[in-house]
Amino acid sequence: MNGDLQNKFIQLAKQKEELIKQLKEINESIEPLMEEIGEGTLFQCEEGLVFKVSPWKGQFVVPKRFEYVRIKRIDESKGSLSQKEAKEGGFDLWNLKKD
Repeated sequence: MNGDLQNKFIQLAKQKEELIKQLKEINESIEPLMEEIGEGTLFQCEEGLVFKVSPWKGQFVVPKRFEYVRIKRIDESKGSLSQKEAKEGGFDLWNLKKD
């Protein structure tokens, strides 16, 4: 396999996971603010954008052809790829060993 492609993938996957973590933190912070502002409230920012707090209507999901899965980090309870499968693939899971 092409090492450059794999390195680029790893770099982008790490960036994506960091963005997802940041988004979760933002969502956890913004939810109580919306509750306090109140459903149906309209307000405007300094850029002229108008916002309205409204009930959640779900989310449109765009199907993708591929996704990636990975083993857990040492500080996570679960990964999306089993450790067993990773080991069977010939990988040493050194990053999960506690010192």
